[in-house]
Amino acid sequence: MTSTIVRCKLERYKVYKPEKCFCCKTEVETHIVSHFIYRFFDINYLVLAFKCPLCNGLFFTKYIINKPYKSRRNTLMYSEIIGGHNINKEFSKEINNISPQFVLMFNDAYKAHQSGCIDIVYTGYRRAFKFLIKDYAIYLNPAQEDTIKKMKLLDCINDKIPLNKEILNNALLIGSDYPHVVRKHHKEVDISVIENAIMDTVHTIERQLSVKRNIDNSLYIANN
Repeated sequence: MTSTIVRCKLERYKVYKPEKCFCCKTEVETHIVSHFIYRFFDINYLVLAFKCPLCNGLFFTKYIINKPYKSRRNTLMYSEIIGGHNINKEFSKEINNISPQFVLMFNDAYKAHQSGCIDIVYTGYRRAFKFLIKDYAIYLNPAQEDTIKKMKLLDCINDKIPLNKEILNNALLIGSDYPHVVRKHHKEVDISVIENAIMDTVHTIERQLSVKRNIDNSLYIANN
């Protein structure tokens, strides 16, 4: 995720920017056109207004300002998006066919993220990721479906799928560790780490499926 510096009321705030317009749903660099700070009970909020260069739509992001704020050590993640809620992430036909439950669960967590419900997003993504991995392993090894369903997730990653083990293990560790009162492995990890790991895995699966499809087509042509 990209970040930028916002100057407001003699302070400099380093914030993460949304990666797309929440009006037209296009991945595009939106521009900050206004900002202000307000206080609600004992919480201070920084609000940014973004304008899309494609559709000219406006939407807003809210950031909770911690005191004391040190921009060099803390980049603010938006806690709420005003405008464009309940947007689904689109996945390819292949991913939908292999793991429809992953698509459903990912978008449940994705909508929670859009609404600022960060505390439940990590575990939601982790659960969605689990279905993607196991369903893909079953797709590759259909005769072992019952065995794979009963396997521990890390064993499934290490033994049944040709994907980057380090990325998968790290993302799953973060997702499973986050709900604990005392986190053993990651005290502060940006949500983009697990998001990027999931999307990297999705794209890798799609590439592998494309290669398999091309090989199958070549064999069919050669044998006919």
